[in-house]
Amino acid sequence: MNKLSPRYVYLGQAMLFLGRLDEALSCGEVAVRLHPSSAKGHINLGRALQAGGRIEEAISRFRQAITLNERLAEAYENYAYARRVAEGDKFADALSAALGAQGWTDGEHARFRRLAGVEQLYSHRVVFWR
Repeated sequence: MNKLSPRYVYLGQAMLFLGRLDEALSCGEVAVRLHPSSAKGHINLGRALQAGGRIEEAISRFRQAITLNERLAEAYENYAYARRVAEGDKFADALSAALGAQGWTDGEHARFRRLAGVEQLYSHRVVFWR
């Protein structure tokens, strides 16, 4: 791992918070280039892409983050939210697929749904896996 990669992740988060999308995107790209196996780097790049309206590219980055760290709830949350933005009413299926990760606790599922903003819409469709 390159020692500069986390710095670019944090700088990218700051740029995104400040609304400086071009800089956020550049930082995310550098972070991923320096450390391609960093799930956090892919998440950060995905957030910048999503903020810039590049939803499908963001979804791809969030999927990559899930592949790199399948227990990172933050990756699933961002993936599901991006799918919700991209697909609207089809989001229930995306949510169910994302929640299908083995080993999640009921509390983790509830947090995920709450953060994705869909608790009230999908509580009747979600099956909890252990």
